[in-house]
Amino acid sequence: MHYRRKSCSASVVFISLSDAYGLPQPLQFFSTMLWNFPIEEFVPSWFVALLLGYYLRGRGIRFNWIVNYALQFENLPKLVKYNILPNLFAHKPRYSEVTVPCLVICGDDDRVVSVKQARRLTRLLPMAEEIAIISRGEHFLCYVNASEVNHALLHFYFSLGS
Repeated sequence: MHYRRKSCSASVVFISLSDAYGLPQPLQFFSTMLWNFPIEEFVPSWFVALLLGYYLRGRGIRFNWIVNYALQFENLPKLVKYNILPNLFAHKPRYSEVTVPCLVICGDDDRVVSVKQARRLTRLLPMAEEIAIISRGEHFLCYVNASEVNHALLHFYFSLGS
């Protein structure tokens, strides 16, 4: 198959991103407490690893794999507070903030970002293509559903400029 490069200088792809994060409970409660209070030194890493394992697991990524991997990080609560939570709590996209062609990709089995949340993000992007919903797609779409994500990316990029 021959691909011809289209004329577009910039574009953005959002994968497993929400317009506003409303995490399932008790993950939302714990995340809010960790974000707002200096409790990271008192929360055991195993507890954070269990929460991550439960909410990020799926058919392609197993609970034990996530927990074992997460426990390899020293002071996991501190890592989550200062590296992951800012992305959730400071993420406040506004309408027309992104003014280049966009594609939003989400999975319908994502336990963190629902299709409804991803659709709301798409409505904030005036130049967004139709949302790409990956059937049986989990939160780690690029890992678990790589071929479907690649297909959506190719379709998007080669449709630019047409």
